[in-house]
Amino acid sequence: MHPSVHFDIKRGRQYCTIASVPLTDITLLDPTTAAPLLDGEWLTYDPANPGKLMQDVGTNPAVVRTFCVDTEKGRSETQVNGMTDIIRMGEYQGNTKIYTPGALVINDFLMVNDVTYPAGSALTRRGLVKATSGGFVVAQVIAIDATNGILTFQTLSGWIVA
Repeated sequence: MHPSVHFDIKRGRQYCTIASVPLTDITLLDPTTAAPLLDGEWLTYDPANPGKLMQDVGTNPAVVRTFCVDTEKGRSETQVNGMTDIIRMGEYQGNTKIYTPGALVINDFLMVNDVTYPAGSALTRRGLVKATSGGFVVAQVIAIDATNGILTFQTLSGWIVA
């Protein structure tokens, strides 16, 4: 993965449905802000603004359907139209840097929760963490590259409550 990329689909893009969806807070699309939206973050639909996505930071763990962002930071067309691309459905294998390493091992189940990224910063984003009781399982660990901080995961076709 390129150092400026936080997420990529390794296998299965042809089986995914990618959708452009508006955001509640379009300032997240501005790459010059302190915490711009990154590829690999997970968003949820905003109950106060139907049809728009929001960061759900602070709701631990995610108990509603969440979607992975598939748009690189700073793309001009997203800023103009106030939308971002998400992976709406489909199984895929991906690489991400937005996760909490903790005690992850191969075959662990993953859910969406708050993570600190980049590590050591004060920025909280929605990323992948080891599944615990009460969260929706969205993926499974395939590989961990601790040296480069990359987690390889496989999404699951059904949602499982941990």
